[in-house]
Amino acid sequence: MKISVLMAVYNSEKWLPQALQSILVDQTHQDVELIAIDDCSTDRSPEILTEWQARDVRLKVLRTPVNRGQAVARNLGIANITGDVVCMVDSDDWLDSKALELIIKPFEKNPDVDCALFRLVKDYGNGRQKDYDIPYQDGDVIDGEKAFRQSLTWIIHGLYAIRSDIQRKFPYDESTRLYSDDNTTRIHYLHSRKVAFTGGTYYYRQHEESHTARLSMDRFLYMEANLSMKRQLEQEHVSPDILRLYEEHRWLNYIGQWALYYYNKEYFNATERKEILKRLNTCHNTFSGQPHRLKFGYIRLSPYALFVLQEKLYFTLRSIMEWYRRSYCCATCTKS
Repeated sequence: MKISVLMAVYNSEKWLPQALQSILVDQTHQDVELIAIDDCSTDRSPEILTEWQARDVRLKVLRTPVNRGQAVARNLGIANITGDVVCMVDSDDWLDSKALELIIKPFEKNPDVDCALFRLVKDYGNGRQKDYDIPYQDGDVIDGEKAFRQSLTWIIHGLYAIRSDIQRKFPYDESTRLYSDDNTTRIHYLHSRKVAFTGGTYYYRQHEESHTARLSMDRFLYMEANLSMKRQLEQEHVSPDILRLYEEHRWLNYIGQWALYYYNKEYFNATERKEILKRLNTCHNTFSGQPHRLKFGYIRLSPYALFVLQEKLYFTLRSIMEWYRRSYCCATCTKS
């Protein structure tokens, strides 16, 4: 069985060779094609791809005309896949040598399996690694709707292989530059008959240069990506309890965006702060009803000005409590 690997590449010269090595050289399963899409990199990433392409015909290199983010880049790659199944590997991540061999097995063993998850290991550098803890073992299989439900709150992660016909039918959500590709993961699970779990390991590098780790205006695209997910769920006519579950999750994410703004507002200039507050206001208007978790700081108050007052007071009190806790701990340590 042939597997196609999609890799969106943007300024990854530091990690790209390891990613390419892990897919094109180290794998025990060799029936693979790697489709790398350079998203207008400004470093040596294009040259690295050209060098590797000259060595291995299984590497196809595409380039976007303008930089528009991972979802757009991957969708360009989808039009070129020839494998039976497809997965994505980010250009700063890498695979264990048996990852593709193990991810293929559930598809070959069970014709009802439409999707199979990697074992996910977060790599923090200097030998520090941590498994993404999920309630399943290698060989477990669940139905697609259950996987979909559990992906709404990330009980299970979103790194997997899927049958190519599903990937083509449901390409990546391009509504935002960041985060919206997570929505596609959930839609893929929803449209899978069976979802399997494997021991094939995907190493997910954690570093400050990641777009989702850097503090910038892009971090606040999370609200828009979440709203896009809600609209897709409505279009899929999911049950009211599923939509309610996601709205609870989306509300917690929204409060998290308030926390991100409040604790880092000095980082942004006046124009950016005004834009962030505008986005927070707009997002607040997309919710209806009261969230299940009725506690101070999480109550959807009206008018909006009253809600804003609640958030400011809530995060101020949290800051004071955190300062007190640290001061107390320091005093205790000094005495001892």
